[in-house]
Amino acid sequence: MIHVPGAGPLNAKLLFVGEGPGRNEEIKGRPFVGMTGQFVRGIVERAGLDPEDVRWNNVIPTRQKPTPAVLKEHWGNIAEDMDLCTAKVILACGGVAVQRMLSISGIKEKHGGVYQKDGRLIIPCLHPAAVMKGKIQAERMSCDRAITRAVRYATGEIKYNPVMPIVIENPSPTSVNQVLNGQSVVVVDTEFDPDKRTTFCVGFTVDGKTVYSIGAVDNEMHEVLAKHFSRKDLRKVAHYHFADVKALSWLGVDSVAPWFDTLTVFASLYPDLPCGLSHVARFYLDDVADWKHMDKDDPLYNAMDVAYTWRIYQAECVDLSDAGMWELYEQEIEPTLPLLYGMEERGLLVDREALRTMRQEATKEIGTLRKELAASVGVLFDKRRAPLVDIIEENTYHLIIAEAIDPDVVCEVHPKYNGLRGKKFTTKNDKCKCKIIHENVSMAERRTSIAALRLEITKAKGKLKRWERGFDPDNNDHVRWLLYDKAGLGLRTQKNRTTGRATADATAIAKLLSLKTTQRKQGAVDILRAIKRIQKLEKRLSTFLFQSKAGRRAIDRNNCVHPQYRMRAGTGRPASGSDPYLDEKGVSENRFNVLNIPEAVRKIYIPHG
Repeated sequence: MIHVPGAGPLNAKLLFVGEGPGRNEEIKGRPFVGMTGQFVRGIVERAGLDPEDVRWNNVIPTRQKPTPAVLKEHWGNIAEDMDLCTAKVILACGGVAVQRMLSISGIKEKHGGVYQKDGRLIIPCLHPAAVMKGKIQAERMSCDRAITRAVRYATGEIKYNPVMPIVIENPSPTSVNQVLNGQSVVVVDTEFDPDKRTTFCVGFTVDGKTVYSIGAVDNEMHEVLAKHFSRKDLRKVAHYHFADVKALSWLGVDSVAPWFDTLTVFASLYPDLPCGLSHVARFYLDDVADWKHMDKDDPLYNAMDVAYTWRIYQAECVDLSDAGMWELYEQEIEPTLPLLYGMEERGLLVDREALRTMRQEATKEIGTLRKELAASVGVLFDKRRAPLVDIIEENTYHLIIAEAIDPDVVCEVHPKYNGLRGKKFTTKNDKCKCKIIHENVSMAERRTSIAALRLEITKAKGKLKRWERGFDPDNNDHVRWLLYDKAGLGLRTQKNRTTGRATADATAIAKLLSLKTTQRKQGAVDILRAIKRIQKLEKRLSTFLFQSKAGRRAIDRNNCVHPQYRMRAGTGRPASGSDPYLDEKGVSENRFNVLNIPEAVRKIYIPHG
């Protein structure tokens, strides 16, 4: 087993600690020189530091699986580097390195944070090898940011100065009114108990430096907050506006748009990354201290939430501008937030007439498109059925011949037995030849042949049954054959990235429509557009137009949607089952995309109080 030692100067400004060497590292005898090493070194160089001026090492010096026994054996491998290397910044790549450097677990939660230990800054980072093997492109960007952050600290470009906001506890209503007067933006965060439906703290800031933490809301304070949070010229910023609006409503404070939801924006910009205040802060900010271990009753905890949300808001404004999404956010996302909150908090009321009309229009259009598709692909579809019909006819012919009774093969006791079917041999009559006939080699071969022919006929009939009613755009087998088979359109096969199997979903059809080879195929574009439109309309019917489920109507007599169809917080999609409060730990499992509700469907929603 080859030992790969550390490499790079001991007086380096930055120390990289990985899990263990790979095959290329084992061959060359140096760490971080394979594909992963080239990826990391490229980021370091772009960040402004020569990779040769960096110290590179691994927790495990040999190419072994990091089992507990292996880790215990090599736990002291980088002790010398820790003692002799002068680097004040350490980048810990992967869970093993983070465990070794900080004695903590949970690399995905700690990724991108900045920790102080023994006078050094330690920055956990997702393992670059795992990021490169994965298919989530946003993780590469997140990994790039963490490594660049470590380089910037090592070169002295930035200093570690964690934000410690000035906290003003329980300000007077008069001072709160003075602070909020004339402001255009306020960042707010609430601390509340969802089980008891009580709000015990409201924190806000208008400059990111001073946070006003209100622990008790009396009548006078309630009037001040209600006055300002109902202003349409005041943009309210929250990390997760659904929760904060609910918490404020428990205090009796109603708020109006505009709201800026940093969680929704982040999930729109980087939908593949985990959501949550600490995750987003570590992604955007260079000096994030870990504050989530603090007691939620501590006003400083609330103040830290507010201060970081303020800074995230500033960073997201830049991100939205750079991505060219400001107009999209203002015109599509922001106006939808109050609508979604109303759906989550008070259920959903619908306009029955508009809903009925929309269903009828969608159903009629689907029927028309199906007829047009059946006419356009009918000839192609006949080609798919023809081989199956031929198989059935040919095997049926051979089966008739194979089952023909041979007059010479008879049994005196059982003259109807021809040796081609099973039989229980219970007779003791010496004249019975059933057993002799049954065990005859020729008869055994005929029985095997007949069984094989019947099996082929059964298989062909089963397949034909799925195709004999004509083309069905809801049948994936039909669509895949039509798109990819040589007897069909013969287009380039689109595969699912996870399973590697051919797929004909909306993404695949959109990709096919963009290909020049598809556009050159006569009639292919029209067929694909028709299939895509049918998929879209049927998704609208099943998801947004609330079809009946399990024999129960989705909408009751009061035009209210049944609980199993309530809008799940933040997603804009009806969710089955209960809709529990999504706290910060839970939202990372959901994808927030308020644009899921088609604009054409929104007219069925009736705003209500």
